[in-house]
Order: sequence, then structure tokens, then C-alpha cells
Amino acid sequence: MTSLDFLYIALGIGFLFLVVFVCVMIVFLILILRDVNKVTENVKEASDRVNDYIMEPMRFLEKFLSRFTFLSAIFDRVKAEMDKHKDHDEDEKDEEEEKHDVKRKMGFKVNKMK
Repeated sequence: MTSLDFLYIALGIGFLFLVVFVCVMIVFLILILRDVNKVTENVKEASDRVNDYIMEPMRFLEKFLSRFTFLSAIFDRVKAEMDKHKDHDEDEKDEEEEKHDVKRKMGFKVNKMK
């Protein structure tokens, strides 16, 4: 056996190991992809259930309540008016207290009316 024959045998064994390694890698890749496929099917089923049990009723409620948006607009306007009057009343109370403070500093007796 010459050194060239030994080289060919070594290269053949090396390629054989490489081919076996690639085949085993492909088998494991197939197994992993099959598991991934099962997981994605489970996730798809779960997302369909979430869509059926949660999202569809929410869409129905949104469509149902969208017909009553005028009530929301009315409530917003009423609240804005009430807040405006409340701020105005608080400003008047603050001004009145400032006037009473000035009178107290000057020595006058202040009677508050309610």
C-alpha cells in the first residue's frame, strides 16, 4: 500500500463521515421542523379561539356602542360645562378670600356669608 492509496482511503473515510454527519443533521432538522409545525398549529388554534371568544364579542360591542356615541359627546359637553363653572366658582372663592385677607391685615373684622 502506497501513501497515495492511504490518502485516498483517508479522504474516502472523511467524506463518508461528512456525508453521515450531514444526513444526521438533515434528520434532526426535519424532526425540529416537524415539532415547529405542531407548535404553530397549536398557536393557530389558540389564536383562533382567542379570536372567537374575545375579539368577535369585542367587535360586536364596539359596533353596538358606536351607535350611542352621541351620548358620549353629550356627557363630554356637560362635563366640560360643569368643570368650567366649578373653576369659575373656585376663582371667585379665591378672590373673596384674598379680599378678606387684605381686610384682616388692615385690622377690619370680616364676616363671611355663606
